[in-house]
Amino acid sequence: MGSNPSWRFQEIDHDGPHGWDQITRQDLQDVLKSLKDFETQTWNAIFVTAKYQHHSVPITGMIPAARKRLVNLKKDDIDEIHRLRLTNKWRVWGIFREGTFALLWWDPKHEICPSMGPNN
Repeated sequence: MGSNPSWRFQEIDHDGPHGWDQITRQDLQDVLKSLKDFETQTWNAIFVTAKYQHHSVPITGMIPAARKRLVNLKKDDIDEIHRLRLTNKWRVWGIFREGTFALLWWDPKHEICPSMGPNN
């Protein structure tokens, strides 16, 4: 957790309700800038110090459509998924393994796991 972020793009879901093919060019540029900014921090600072903004979510805490999409993608063998909060609404979801964040979904409306408090 002391290492700086690194990204993996192989897991990206292009289709589905939160597929990356739906992102606009400008929004993609903003997301990439945010990911670049994360690279100045450590995973510890992101997932421990700022855990209320960036954290893991149990699969059972996600909306049914997201759980179903994981089944369709043959990724239903994981117990949790991680999210990075980019703005008040924007989230990037992925699978965190061995210090690398494998991007999976683009969630511009904060729908995958509805807010349960003011900092979610």
